[in-house]
Amino acid sequence: MNLATLRALLNSAERILTLTNCTEGKSIDYWALVRRLRAYGLNIPGFDIEMEDVYRPILGDFARPAIEMYIGQSFRAMVKLAKALEGVGKRVDLYVISGRYGVIKGDTVIIPYEASLNSLNRAQLTEWSRRMGVGEKLLGIIRGYDLVIASLTAKYAEALGGALNELLNMANAILIIPRSVAKGSARAQILPVKGPWDRVKYLKILGELIYGN
Repeated sequence: MNLATLRALLNSAERILTLTNCTEGKSIDYWALVRRLRAYGLNIPGFDIEMEDVYRPILGDFARPAIEMYIGQSFRAMVKLAKALEGVGKRVDLYVISGRYGVIKGDTVIIPYEASLNSLNRAQLTEWSRRMGVGEKLLGIIRGYDLVIASLTAKYAEALGGALNELLNMANAILIIPRSVAKGSARAQILPVKGPWDRVKYLKILGELIYGN
């Protein structure tokens, strides 16, 4: 990890894309959600995005922007970094890879769900990525930024498909990902994740570099 290079990337960029994955933890009353759905004979929403029009009217008061829905530590750490970057005058967009919704912006209003890519095998993950158009959507997004900061678990990184290869070959990308998905040499700055708290640690370091620490 070259701190000087990371600091230079952060300082020189004006428009920054931050990208992370959804988390199991969500800012809702779980049992109130279960009781509401049981009253309608429904289960908690999952990968069944085709049922969205059924769930939305029932769960309207549970819906909130993605940036407020997810409460996992790694997600909140990315939100904190994005706000810190905004605080020093950067233009920052937050995007999320969601097991239910695919690629969404942080201000997209969503309903609570249980759909983790970590539960999918390789074939299922590939099919999910194709069906949701993840790679194509991201390729159309990432090229409009001076810097991309991505923090992803292995399954969510793999779900990016061709967009992952693009990110790995971008000199203006900082990728907080497991070494197993880095695929050898890369132009991007790779911050290798080995343990569950590494992503939070790296995001904290990036936040400190903004202020020259």
